[in-house]
Formats: sequence, C-alpha cells, structure tokens
Amino acid sequence: MERLIWAGSAASAMIALLSLLTLLCKSARKLSRFFEEQARDMQLLKRHDKEQYLAILRLTIVSQEMPLTERIKAGDRYIKEGGNGAVRQLYEQLLAKQPYRREEELCKHQNSPRER
Repeated sequence: MERLIWAGSAASAMIALLSLLTLLCKSARKLSRFFEEQARDMQLLKRHDKEQYLAILRLTIVSQEMPLTERIKAGDRYIKEGGNGAVRQLYEQLLAKQPYRREEELCKHQNSPRER
C-alpha cells in the first residue's frame, strides 16, 4: 500500500512538473516572438529616422531662405550620412560659392587647443 501511495505521489509530481515545463516553454516562445517583433520594429524605426534626417538635410540644402553657411553644414552632414545625387551636386555648387570656407576649416584645426 505504501508503494502505491509513493507511486501515485511520484506520478502526480511528474505531471505537475511537466505541466509547469509546458507553461514555461509556451511563455518563453511568446516572449521570444515579442522580442523578435520589437527588434524588427526598432530596425524599421531606425531606417525611417535616418530617412527623415536625410530629408531634413536635403530641405536645408535646397532652401534658398537658409544662410549659405547653414546649407553647407547640412551638406557636410548629408554627405557624411551617405547622401548622393542631385542634392550632392547642389552642395558642391554651394561650396564653389564659398571657397574660403575650406581655408577657415584648416585654420580652425591648426589653432585648436588639442595641438597646443
């Protein structure tokens, strides 16, 4: 009789353990799917953020109302971020309008506190 009670207790414990493991596996799968979705959404948001950043830079470069120096700074960032095409050509034309800019940049780097 004692063995029968022990066997029943062991079987109940095994069933409870298997049920717990099944619930944990289901929860882990759901959590894994959730994190995969979050990672995909994050990548999509990063891509959209970069596209919007480039669009803002393009608008700044093209805008006639913006000061020339601001347009050139935006062009520098646009090129650094991988921008290309017609806007890059416009940026290069802007640089031609302000040739002394590169000389100022060189002077700035020569007079920087790091080199002293």
